[in-house]
Amino acid sequence: DTTSFSGHAVSMAGVPDQGVGNMWSWMCDDSRMIDAAQMNQQYHVNPPILQGSETVEMAFKGRRDLMLFTTKRLIKVDVKAVTGKKVNYISVPWKSIQCFGVRSAGAWLDKDSEMFIWTSVNDIYYPPRQNDDQPPPIPRMSFLEIDFQKDKVDLMAIHRYLSERCLRLQRGGYLAPEVLVDPALIRPSGSVDKFLEWVGNDARLLPSSQIEQQLKSTNPMLQADEHVGMAYQTGRDMIIFTTKRVLSMDVQGWSGKKVEWKSIPYEAIHGF
Repeated sequence: DTTSFSGHAVSMAGVPDQGVGNMWSWMCDDSRMIDAAQMNQQYHVNPPILQGSETVEMAFKGRRDLMLFTTKRLIKVDVKAVTGKKVNYISVPWKSIQCFGVRSAGAWLDKDSEMFIWTSVNDIYYPPRQNDDQPPPIPRMSFLEIDFQKDKVDLMAIHRYLSERCLRLQRGGYLAPEVLVDPALIRPSGSVDKFLEWVGNDARLLPSSQIEQQLKSTNPMLQADEHVGMAYQTGRDMIIFTTKRVLSMDVQGWSGKKVEWKSIPYEAIHGF
């Protein structure tokens, strides 16, 4: 790939890098959103790990580590050792991602939110343990998790971005690498509080048209060409069947502020 790189990465204007935050966030290595345009410039030059036709669209930084969302892949920059001279660069192409989800922070001492990625990389490790015939597996590249500072990352923007990159288009195939995700989709849009208030706790079979309207306006998560077929609620939780995926909402904790959204594309479902 000898194409000259593009300087048109999305600058996260309105979400300036305010540093690592408090001591607790630094100790827990929670990540924050940083300027994608700056990372796009840097990783085309020093070190030049991006292809010429590749563009960084979202970027997150922890204490030392980085995670980049580009037009072609997810890149994890893992800084090792005390000196920081040893660095692992791990690439996961978007086509390798089978499922993804986000979880908001809870109340009180729960100050970080999370993102989850399940991949098709089959490298689960079974460590030998004494007197244990069936040791529990340890997922490595088959499952990725990153913790965020809850007040410095918009989870719904991350979920919308992953939807654009990992879900099939209505006409077939996936979003081409040369096509940037609409910047409006990955800018902050607010919390899910209004959506939870609208749903309430007493519904069972939910009207699909109203759910679709809410998930495209109040809490925008669906793609423009995506539609809700069926939606069900049990207690505080919800499962939604769209034309592209199974979308689950898991409300956790007594306060209900910790909410996990998980998307499972139909292509990733091998049995039911």
